Amino acid sequence: MSILYTSLYMSDNIDEKHAPAISASNSDTQDTRSSVNQLRSEDIDERDAYHDLVHYAPVCIHEINLEGYLISMNQAGLSMMGLKSQSQIIGLPYTSFVGDENRRWITDLLYKAIHGQAIPHFDFTTAIGAEKRSFSSNFIPMLNTKGKVVKIMGISQETTEEVKAKDALLQMNLQLEERFNGAVQELQDSADILSQAQSQLVETKKMAALGSLVSGVAHEINTPLGVCITASSVLEILTERLQQQFDDNSLSQLSLKQYIKESEDCSRLISFNLSRAANLVQNFKQIAVDQSDEYLRSYNLKRYIQGILHTLLPNFKNTGFEIDLCCIEDLEVYGDPSVLTQIITNLVMNSLCHGFEHASDGVINIKVLRMGNSVQLIFRDSGCGIISENLEKIYEPFFTTKRSSGNSGLGLNMVYNLVTQALAGSIVCHSELNKGTQFTIEFPCDLHRLKADESRK
Repeated sequence: MSILYTSLYMSDNIDEKHAPAISASNSDTQDTRSSVNQLRSEDIDERDAYHDLVHYAPVCIHEINLEGYLISMNQAGLSMMGLKSQSQIIGLPYTSFVGDENRRWITDLLYKAIHGQAIPHFDFTTAIGAEKRSFSSNFIPMLNTKGKVVKIMGISQETTEEVKAKDALLQMNLQLEERFNGAVQELQDSADILSQAQSQLVETKKMAALGSLVSGVAHEINTPLGVCITASSVLEILTERLQQQFDDNSLSQLSLKQYIKESEDCSRLISFNLSRAANLVQNFKQIAVDQSDEYLRSYNLKRYIQGILHTLLPNFKNTGFEIDLCCIEDLEVYGDPSVLTQIITNLVMNSLCHGFEHASDGVINIKVLRMGNSVQLIFRDSGCGIISENLEKIYEPFFTTKRSSGNSGLGLNMVYNLVTQALAGSIVCHSELNKGTQFTIEFPCDLHRLKADESRK
């Protein structure tokens, strides 16, 4: 109402020279002034207007005296509290309506408001009747003309539905988070189980490879040992014959020369084949120890690869497949040699199983170069190659195109892990269908020595 008075009063003081711009004629201006005088003469009660505004407001509006007691509350507030008339609240402490759990901190806010500090917003939940209800409130200090606080005006709006919706959303989020965490834990447990199974399969495959080496070496040793046994039997027969001639005094110079020649031949056969068997055993012993016990040492790369290939020769016996090794003589590497054994064994067996599956002959070329302080090992076969859609999957665990044949799909995955982790190197595969497959492996010569020196410090 005060705004209306002010605007009308200002129109009564308009400069007359501006009157034509505001009204169509002087008579219109006079009519307007007449209306203003008529409104001024009306008896308009601002207190009634204020009472109606508060009484019909859709929110709870209440007044609190300086002692903290309620002195009025509008109809909306009474309805919120489940009351019928103001007589039920007048003279009661405001904090008697906020619940015991909120009384202390709301009392502190009310105290601040009584001393002139506006409290623009606070939320609380309390029991009204048999249900919990939530409110958003504020305290506004009311001042007299001298600036002194005479009472507190409070406004409260019920937010029960909003709070319930917020709590429900929060509860839903907590449930979703719990379900998500449970799903993540299940996935982690499954991943751990798969990792453990993979480790067991890798270990099984490693021991199976060792068993295959045992079988191959045993088969390979049979040949030189068989020759030794035959030669020693022949030598025994020749010696018995010589002894008989000596006892009968029938030993001639020719017989003696013949015995010496034949015994020398037998001795050479025995010596050569025993040496061959000893080399096979030594290579197998070294490889078996390397695969059983991880340790670091310096070794000649060419001689060690030759030993590995020698143990794999039984797999090429009576076939048209060949292995060609090209490596510099004096290349010394410090590390765990068992890693190289597993890498080359898996690559060779992968070529035989997959690359040469339908072939009767083929060549595996292994070329070893020194690149500064690193070794580059190029393994290439002339097999059938790998189709492009499988090329990106070959290092994945359990990926194999020969699962029906009993393959586990861990061979190249093991090679990748050994190269990148145990050797701290890299491996790249290039292959085209019907044009063979090439693996290029690079790893440092003495990274393990540096690591060993650091660990000793």
